[in-house]
Amino acid sequence: MNLYLLRHADAEPAAGPGGDRERPLSAKGEAQSQRVGKALKALEIDFHAILTSPLLRARQTAQIVARSLSATARLRTCEALASGGATRQLIAELKRLGEAENILMVGHEPDMSGLISLLLAGEPPVDVEMKKAGLCYLELRQPIGGRCATLKWLVPPKLFNL
Repeated sequence: MNLYLLRHADAEPAAGPGGDRERPLSAKGEAQSQRVGKALKALEIDFHAILTSPLLRARQTAQIVARSLSATARLRTCEALASGGATRQLIAELKRLGEAENILMVGHEPDMSGLISLLLAGEPPVDVEMKKAGLCYLELRQPIGGRCATLKWLVPPKLFNL
């Protein structure tokens, strides 16, 4: 399985009436998401599933990327990707998707880096930092759990500007 982890793009700093869960992407974040989508399209990656956090900024990031890939039908919300979600629940979700070749998960920090660390090293953790709109590609081996992945690349958002 190939797992792509995307941290949501830049969001507005102030929460509206819906609080932090409803913070939308900024104009910068929309542009970042479009560049990520364009890059993934150029790589010709066909995602079997695109899972997103239910928080607005992550959903918007995932929607923009999915539209770029003509893959909106494969987009679904995953509560375990919410900020502060349980890493073990994400592992269980990956196991359920075991037959899928390419999965994209859109979420938050420090959860994305925590998942990367667990999949790469198990315990103790590896120090990984995901920038907003940063994208990580891991190749997973079965069974999915700690120390089951190989890091293929970790791209900061600035590289999508090239």
